[in-house]
Amino acid sequence: MSSYKNIEEAERLEKNWQIISDSLKVEIGEAAFQSWIKPIEVQGLRKGSLRISLPTRFMKDWVIAHYLEEISRKWLALDSLVLKIEIIVQSEKAEKAEKVEKVDPTFEPNILK
Repeated sequence: MSSYKNIEEAERLEKNWQIISDSLKVEIGEAAFQSWIKPIEVQGLRKGSLRISLPTRFMKDWVIAHYLEEISRKWLALDSLVLKIEIIVQSEKAEKAEKVEKVDPTFEPNILK
């Protein structure tokens, strides 16, 4: 879930991410881009901290190890309101849904017979 303060902020962040991700695509190639950069979603900006997300912890760790420095450098050069970048895992939403399924005794998975 995105946490934008307003539409203008959302548009600015999404536009900046498009510029940065396009630049990274040229630098790292199509395969690496599709695997590691394309899945990134911009979640919002709060007190100078830009929050972006990835689907899994493994992807998060890989992006931190291999691309975060360059993403940060590019973003800080493009937007003075961004002071740091925080990466979170998108699967937190899925984990919450899974907990509901385990707690609900009436839950029956939809299985094709």
